[in-house]
Amino acid sequence: MDLAGCRLFGQIPIWLMSLTNLEFIALSDNNISGKIPGWLQYLPNLFYLALNNNLLSGGLPVELTRLPALATHQVLDQVKNDNFELPVIIVPLNASNWQYNCPASIPPMLDLSYNNLSGDIPVEIGNMKSIQALYLSNNYFSGTIPSSISNLTNLEELELSHNLLSGEIPTSLTILNFLSSFNVAYNNLQGSVPTGRQFDTFSNQSYEGNPRLCGPPMQKSCSKRSDPSFPPSGPKKGLDTEMIFGPLLGFCFGFGIILTCQLHCMLSERSILPRWIHRYFIWA
Repeated sequence: MDLAGCRLFGQIPIWLMSLTNLEFIALSDNNISGKIPGWLQYLPNLFYLALNNNLLSGGLPVELTRLPALATHQVLDQVKNDNFELPVIIVPLNASNWQYNCPASIPPMLDLSYNNLSGDIPVEIGNMKSIQALYLSNNYFSGTIPSSISNLTNLEELELSHNLLSGEIPTSLTILNFLSSFNVAYNNLQGSVPTGRQFDTFSNQSYEGNPRLCGPPMQKSCSKRSDPSFPPSGPKKGLDTEMIFGPLLGFCFGFGIILTCQLHCMLSERSILPRWIHRYFIWA
């Protein structure tokens, strides 16, 4: 079912749940609002879901990660043995039209980009082991990048840019041998960029907009001296000691001088007074 770019509005209708033979749903480039329904998990053959460029809100429902055709290879293999009665035409961004005549040639995909989705990316995302493309960019997802994504061993494209993600990029993602496109630009990520395998092929554009990321291919070094978020602890402790003991020693020194002067004056008065009285009586 391809209804992309049809100026549809409202919410995703619940009657879709009765179309259990659906394998391909494209509702992108519309004005669909509301939340992503969890009952989509009851479409056993659905392996391609495009809801990008809409007005969807709420979080990524955990139920969506239980789509049978995306969770197990056995179900997906059975689905892809069929043939389309009519060819499917897909128009990717900045690319020519792609025509598919059978499900076997279409990559299993979940596209939720360009919406108003928020909250954490559920760790259950790692259950979608048949997926090849995951697009979650241009939303308001927060929290950390789940390390469970490393379970998606067939993943070829991972798009997480323009969100509110924080923390470090999981180094476990380096085991994704088929990953050819990776983008986490414009988030709040920090720490060193993973290296090795496919990650050695990604450019600086995959990480830009994260000022606290460091290491190649970023120009920023990961040394603590060059990172303002990790100030050296030695000079800071020394400065605190001087600020505390400096005034204290000065106060003690000044108090000692004043006390000495007072004692000196008292002793001087005691020694002068008897002489003055003695002279007065002699004069009298």
